Amino acid sequence: MEDESDYYIKFVSDTLKQYRTYADRLTSDEHEIFPQDIQYLMAIYQSAKLGLLSLSHMKFRTFRLLKRKFTSWWNTKVSESRAELIANIPKGGKYPAVKDYTLQAEERYKDEFNAWQDQLQDAEDEYNFVEELRKDWSGFDKILTNLNYNMCSELRSLSMDREIKPRTREKKE
Repeated sequence: MEDESDYYIKFVSDTLKQYRTYADRLTSDEHEIFPQDIQYLMAIYQSAKLGLLSLSHMKFRTFRLLKRKFTSWWNTKVSESRAELIANIPKGGKYPAVKDYTLQAEERYKDEFNAWQDQLQDAEDEYNFVEELRKDWSGFDKILTNLNYNMCSELRSLSMDREIKPRTREKKE
């Protein structure tokens, strides 16, 4: 069975690989960026951003559902422990504190409790990772926009250079 941390690392690695292909379009073997590279990236930017937004919401929903299931399971186990402790109170004895039956439940269901905590941590880590990636990707539009403006300026200046004729003096007769 695959270790939980291995699953998370694979998820992070696969997600980065998928989105790195877009950003890597900006570097070629010659270290030049061509207008078609910028145009391509600008064209796919929004769909990649929407993909990350969708993934972020799916991961957040998964985390919330898992948390709700854990809370339901945990409340049942704590209630069972409470009922058991109350049933065993001697005549005239004190009622157990919330801490007492919470600790009893945690000790009795230690393995299940830890498994739930691991699942919750993984779900939260995945959501946080995708959210960070989404925020980082949102900043990528500024880079693309600046590159596009710079490229347009350079192309305009090249065009103007070709239209300018060198000044020469006319020969007097």
